[in-house]
Amino acid sequence: MTDASHSNPVSGAPERGVASARRATTGTSWRAWAIYAGVLATFVASLVWWRQRAPTTGQTLWLVGLMMQTIIRAPWVRATRQNHIVASRRTTRDTLLLGAMFLATLLLPLLAVGTPLLDAAELRPPAIVTACGTIVLAACLWLFWRSHRDLGRNWSPTLEVRDAHGLVSTGIYSSMRHPMYASIWLGVVAQACLIDNLVPAAAGPVAMAMMYFGRIAAEERMLAERFGDEWEAYVSRTGRLWPRRAGAVR
Repeated sequence: MTDASHSNPVSGAPERGVASARRATTGTSWRAWAIYAGVLATFVASLVWWRQRAPTTGQTLWLVGLMMQTIIRAPWVRATRQNHIVASRRTTRDTLLLGAMFLATLLLPLLAVGTPLLDAAELRPPAIVTACGTIVLAACLWLFWRSHRDLGRNWSPTLEVRDAHGLVSTGIYSSMRHPMYASIWLGVVAQACLIDNLVPAAAGPVAMAMMYFGRIAAEERMLAERFGDEWEAYVSRTGRLWPRRAGAVR
C-alpha cells in the first residue's frame, strides 16, 4: 500500500528486479485471471443462491475492481519476497492502520455484498453516482498498475528500506511522490460510489484518511534521512498526490 521504497533506475540490481517481476507478471497473469475469475464467479453464484438476489451493478463493478487490484499486485508481492530489508519502521500503530484498511476496504464491503448483516444501511444511489464511480475506479486501477510498474520490487506494504536502495524519480514518480496512495484514495471514493451501502461507503474514506495522515510524515521523514539533499530536491519539484504546478504549495 505504500510507495515508500524508491529505487534508482540507474542501478543494475533494481532494473533486474523490475525485469524479473515483469516476467513473473507475464508468466502468472493468465493463471491469476483464471483463479480470481473463478473465485469471483463462485462468490456471486453463492450469493445468488443464498440471498436469492444478485449484486447490484455498482457492487459487481466493485468486485471486478477488487479482482483487478489483486491481479495487479500479486506478482509484485511474489517478487518482493527476495528483498533484503535493512531497516524497518513498522510499529503497532502501523499494523493497526493497515488492519483498519483491511476492515474498511475488504471485510465490510464483502459483508455488505454477500450477507444481510448490513442491509439496514443499504443505499439506492442514482445511476449517475454509479457512472462516476466507474470512471473513478478505472482511474484508480490505471494508477495502481502504473505505480507498481514504475516502483518494481521496491514496493512494500510497510515502512521499510531495502538493501541497495535508491530514489525512483522516473515514470509516474517524476511528477508525484506517492501515486500509490493517490490510487488508494481513488479506490475508496469509487467504493463509496459503487458499494450501495452506507457503512463501507463511509468507512473506506475514514480508514484511508487515518492511514494516510498517520503514515505520510513518518514515511517522508524516513526517505529524507535516507536520501538527504537528493530527497529535498525531489520534493521541490513534485507533489505528494498529484503533479506539482509552478508555485503550488507542497
